[in-house]
Amino acid sequence: PVPGQKYKKRGFLSVGYDHSGHGETPEASKSALVVNEEISGFYCRIFAKTWPAGTDEKIIKNDIKAFWKFFMPNTAHGDAYGIGLLTTLNDELYAEGLTDINRNTVGDGQSTATNWGGWAFAPLRFEGTTKHSMAQAVQQSYHNKRAVMPYLDDFQGEDQAVEDMRLLAKQTLNIKPEQAKVSYSTYKMINKKLGDDLFDADMAAQWGHLTQGADIIPGVIVTSSHTQAELLARPLPQPVPHRGLPNA
Repeated sequence: PVPGQKYKKRGFLSVGYDHSGHGETPEASKSALVVNEEISGFYCRIFAKTWPAGTDEKIIKNDIKAFWKFFMPNTAHGDAYGIGLLTTLNDELYAEGLTDINRNTVGDGQSTATNWGGWAFAPLRFEGTTKHSMAQAVQQSYHNKRAVMPYLDDFQGEDQAVEDMRLLAKQTLNIKPEQAKVSYSTYKMINKKLGDDLFDADMAAQWGHLTQGADIIPGVIVTSSHTQAELLARPLPQPVPHRGLPNA
């Protein structure tokens, strides 16, 4: 992003942000941001950014606001672990005319999960069935050959944005699903030293395309099991008496 300039959008643009603190190792505890643009049915990762663990939240917040000014996304989701940063960011985006959404007028004005979906930069808990659905959205974009990563092999020189985009590609290949005790898969790093921060940010960005700004909560299917004896012991449903057709 270049100060004072605006990105020329070609499609629906979604931003995802992962807040430091969820990493299992120091290498995996960065804050990360990914910009994902849908162009003609393809989901294109066009920008990636990381901040080292321990970076002042004010610096991260100001950086994200600068990226917002440049990209002017259609939707954005961020890790609710950084709720303080996201709350301040939403207030400043509205105060500076960068969004017409005033979070204080959403719902009852409280910072609750019920209201978060209506914020401009919506907090989201990266856990449970939500994280599973987010990861599946990324997985499907690749399996359906709809995911696009920029070609960077021939790039010469040092550029942090390029290195972060390369890291996103490495982290994406470093994730594998594992069957957990719950009814859905969990997603783990193969090499924990490589981290998963950018992958998590990418999940949030891809989730923005899936929801298109709507507050979608993944459903949970509840099942029960019965033995054959239990089923046979149940009384059969009684037939409904036939009363004939109603009068014309």
